[in-house]
Amino acid sequence: MKNWGIVAIATLAFGLVACDDSNGSAICEVTRTATTVKVVNDIPGLAGYNSTVTDQGNYVTIESEFWYENQSYADKDCAEWKEEARGWRDGSMKVTCSGKSVYISEYDEGTLNSHERNFNEMCEDFWINYNNGAYDNF
Repeated sequence: MKNWGIVAIATLAFGLVACDDSNGSAICEVTRTATTVKVVNDIPGLAGYNSTVTDQGNYVTIESEFWYENQSYADKDCAEWKEEARGWRDGSMKVTCSGKSVYISEYDEGTLNSHERNFNEMCEDFWINYNNGAYDNF
């Protein structure tokens, strides 16, 4: 089983987030259905992140997208994710990059419950950092 913590670490380190809401305020939301769990995290004008974990029975698939306002952040994150994927020689993680976006597709032995718990913890940490001004200087 992979350590999903790298996504949370990357997300907190760069303020990675997804979808710009119309009033310009940050969001971090986790939603759950019977077969999926999704996190959407957004700091308008900085970066975006979303990830959907889908239950496939004996494993889960994870589709993630990061996008950035700053090209250098996108380039750095792209290189880091590609390095991470090289470490999974079983081909369970694929990374593609285009412009200011990074797309990650992977499969994992984790459960929806464990991913939901990790996403909720990530959002709790995000809000603490956001409210303490951790992303103000990006």
